[in-house]
Amino acid sequence: MGKLVVDQLIFSLNDESLRLKLLEHRWSTLEDFVSFADNLMIARLSHRGRASQRNNPTSPKRGNNAFSSSRAVQNSQQVAHSKPNSQSQSQANISTQRQSPQSQTQLNQGSNSNAFRCFTCNEIGHLSYNCPNSPNETLNFIRFSTEDCCEELVRFPNINTSTIPKLDGAYFEATVNGKVTLAYADSGSAKTLINASEVELTDIIPLDSPMNLTFLDGTPLVVLGKVVFNLSIAGVKDEAEAFVSDIPCPILLGRDLLAKLGLVFDISDNSYWAEKVRPRVKYPLLWIDRWGGPIQKGSSDTGLGLCLQKSLQSVSEVTDETGDDNETKNNIVSGKIQGYDECIDSIIEQYSVVFVDRPGYCNLIKHSIDTGDAKPVRQRPYRQSPSKRENLKLQIEQMLDLDIITPSDSEWCSPVVMVMKPDASFRLAIDYRKLNAVTKPSNYPIPTIESVLNSMHDAQVFSTLDLKAGFWQSAIHESDQVKTAFVCEEGVYQFKRLPFGLKNASQHFQQLIDTVFKPLNNSTVGKCYYPYIDDILIHSPSIEVHFQDLQDVLDCLRKAGLTVNPAKCQLLYERIKFLGYIVDGQGLRLNPAKCEAVQNYPPPTDKKSLERFLGLSGWCAKFVPNYAKIVEPLNTLRRKDVPWHWDASCENAFLTLKDEIVKSVILTIPDFRKSFEVHTDASANGLGAVLIQRDMNGNQE
Repeated sequence: MGKLVVDQLIFSLNDESLRLKLLEHRWSTLEDFVSFADNLMIARLSHRGRASQRNNPTSPKRGNNAFSSSRAVQNSQQVAHSKPNSQSQSQANISTQRQSPQSQTQLNQGSNSNAFRCFTCNEIGHLSYNCPNSPNETLNFIRFSTEDCCEELVRFPNINTSTIPKLDGAYFEATVNGKVTLAYADSGSAKTLINASEVELTDIIPLDSPMNLTFLDGTPLVVLGKVVFNLSIAGVKDEAEAFVSDIPCPILLGRDLLAKLGLVFDISDNSYWAEKVRPRVKYPLLWIDRWGGPIQKGSSDTGLGLCLQKSLQSVSEVTDETGDDNETKNNIVSGKIQGYDECIDSIIEQYSVVFVDRPGYCNLIKHSIDTGDAKPVRQRPYRQSPSKRENLKLQIEQMLDLDIITPSDSEWCSPVVMVMKPDASFRLAIDYRKLNAVTKPSNYPIPTIESVLNSMHDAQVFSTLDLKAGFWQSAIHESDQVKTAFVCEEGVYQFKRLPFGLKNASQHFQQLIDTVFKPLNNSTVGKCYYPYIDDILIHSPSIEVHFQDLQDVLDCLRKAGLTVNPAKCQLLYERIKFLGYIVDGQGLRLNPAKCEAVQNYPPPTDKKSLERFLGLSGWCAKFVPNYAKIVEPLNTLRRKDVPWHWDASCENAFLTLKDEIVKSVILTIPDFRKSFEVHTDASANGLGAVLIQRDMNGNQE
């Protein structure tokens, strides 16, 4: 009978998102169902009631914040530990007390909720979301100089006032599900709490057992449930779990996430960093002063000396177009040269304006889009699912904040495509195919991996730098910005920086990078770097020389205004990954991760799958002796005039090629001071040639 009543209640709801959320769970009793529904209703009433409550003429004065001198702890001194609520407890526990619709309304009015205290005005009877005295204010961030005196007061009016913390103190800059926000560090709390405004209400998961939380002053804390979300802080991305409650800040980071993310504080210089990220990059903590009063350096009430050295967006992550962070973190650990961490940290500190996790800006060469006499191309927006549309909106807001795009009324218009990434998040892409069709091509050369080898003679130490959102650091000529316009349901925008997907974008960026490093080309010590679009390889014959080469490259980047992604840089390695290959002092070899894809490829069943395999294995061709001879049966089978028949010769060629790729040779770095030998061969099936040099003993290399 109870299940029937629950089903009828759920399907009678007009709110589809709430209905779907309730259907995800199997309710054992009617009371459990009503309890969780009450939680969601209270949170929704809090959101919807804010506008009407602001017109309330009563305006109680702001009292002492219960949170400003305490930490969120449980009655048993252990934060967020699940504990059944007893009859004798006077604290409110929304997970165990069912409220009627009338009492829910009274909660917002303050007539039947004496246990709840507002963090804005300190009055009892309502939550801070509904506070009639909530000011529409701007956050004040204090910026400290290296001296003891206070510099300027920096304001950020672009921060959403609904997420302004009600608590002064130390904050991290964090990204929650792609949205930039602030996280309060609280090592006194065992668990992490998050404000309901930071997550979708329909994502809240009911608790298996009731939870009773209070502050140190005895103020009860309503727990609506828990939620799982994607969190990014200090270059570390991870899945996080937190309890949802009406806390006076967006996120309260407890010991669980502080340890999981590996966040470390340095009181001496008011900074923090993530131990998981190498090379180490320090980020300044944010001190929030909502009332604009003077603050002396190191005088915060949290006991930490805090300062602000950069704006809110400085470590926000808008896009991850360069690949998966997990692959970077695991980049050939055995190749890292040990014992020089302090030297690396010193360089990073010296070039802190370069090692910043946000795009820089360089206008040495502005990109032009030559369309000749072509008429403007205009297309309608593609339809997006609700989840993609919400993600698109967030990314557009972030690009506006970073000054990457601007609203437009251009005659040119291309549609937006939301592409899913391996981590199930979405990347904003523009379908520029029709614009590219009328754009004249550029002939600027893109380097090849062979040219990398030619520049690496005697190289023993390597570093790579990855430009942060590389294309977004390059300017577009003002007259051509209108051609980059894109349309979506949010409106029409055009790029002020170079977008991805444009014809000639790679050629332009390569030309820009070559221009940036032109002073190094005039050096008498030889070329120590190799740029490939937004990836830069630095190689040197010794560690001492390498540090100087690294600083020369960073000097050029700093002068040009370019920045690199700290989490994806590899500094001081004897073996390194570059452009999908393994590079060391011996030469160039295949990346085992790439070979694995060939090894796991199933036997082709038609010509299409055969062509895919040959395309995949062709990437390894230069590392496999007699490659053309091995694949000859497979190339014959893929011809249009040859019917499909997978025989023993094809199977043998397929397996042999896999084995040879595993045993692939190392391409040796050429020494142009020695002579070369050209060895050639030919047969009815193909032609082949190889360059050979000999060592001091006359052996072939």
